[in-house]
Amino acid sequence: MEQQQQQVSSTQVWKAGGDISEKDFTSRIKEIGQSLRNLDISNCSNLTDAAVVAVSEHCPGLTSLNVSGCSNLTDAAVVAVSEQCPGLTSLNVTDCGGLTDAAVVAVSEHCPGLTSLNVALCENLTDAAV
Repeated sequence: MEQQQQQVSSTQVWKAGGDISEKDFTSRIKEIGQSLRNLDISNCSNLTDAAVVAVSEHCPGLTSLNVSGCSNLTDAAVVAVSEQCPGLTSLNVTDCGGLTDAAVVAVSEHCPGLTSLNVALCENLTDAAV
């Protein structure tokens, strides 16, 4: 597991390895979540909504989240994060094909300080959401 992830630095940033299991990821989030500010789980194909819900439960101070390429995610993950992490300023959901307009609406309602939202290649989003 040590090679799969970088250690959390004093800047409270974590980039999870793409092959991390959901069990290992969730365990690590429970350990470091309270101080985590920036999380990059891009292309972590093993992670599902449950992992991102764990982020929402254990990372209240999160300001930046990159879940690009996490093809197993649905609106439930983004809604949970937006409701529990209202301090988000940056969210990247590029190529998360399971997302719909409901995810974007939740982010717009719950994250007033959001300055960056990347929804490229999210094929189920309509113009109404963007």
